[in-house]
Amino acid sequence: MGGRTDFRDEAIYSVLTTRFYDGDKSNNAYCWDHSIANNGMDAEWRGDFKGLIEKLDYIKALGFTAVWISPVVENTSGYDYHGYHPFDFTKEDARLQSKASALLGIAEDVTFQTLVDEAHKRGMKIILDIVLNHTGNFGEENLCKLFTRDWSADQSNINECMIPLTKKDGGRLPDDY
Repeated sequence: MGGRTDFRDEAIYSVLTTRFYDGDKSNNAYCWDHSIANNGMDAEWRGDFKGLIEKLDYIKALGFTAVWISPVVENTSGYDYHGYHPFDFTKEDARLQSKASALLGIAEDVTFQTLVDEAHKRGMKIILDIVLNHTGNFGEENLCKLFTRDWSADQSNINECMIPLTKKDGGRLPDDY
């Protein structure tokens, strides 16, 4: 990008994607710890790829050449908006994605790849933070699956969206979990 091959030449802007800018209110989600903490109407998952794309020109105008974003893989646990409770390393978290955006001139769904492509159009780089040394407290889909995530259920209700995978179903949790 722009002849910069050494990361010491980059001006890096760090973003917690879910807290940066809300480009698509339809994908906002509350975590199940929300009601326990009595957080009012502040969705934990509200920033998204679409919002970050909308602000790339602003970030570039500030003089930054790269954006370091929080992990994008599917997450679990309560307040998991930070991205550090990976559940499935092979999937993007659906709460970061959006449908196609006429406003941005994007004909396909807005995914991580869309963000990368839009950054590259501006001569910018995306640096992806990844979590390799642990998973979330619900196991990892492909390593030690303990639960199944139901994205169609109410994400603020742990008993609806996280279904235990017990021994009778081929899992590792006791049947009376």
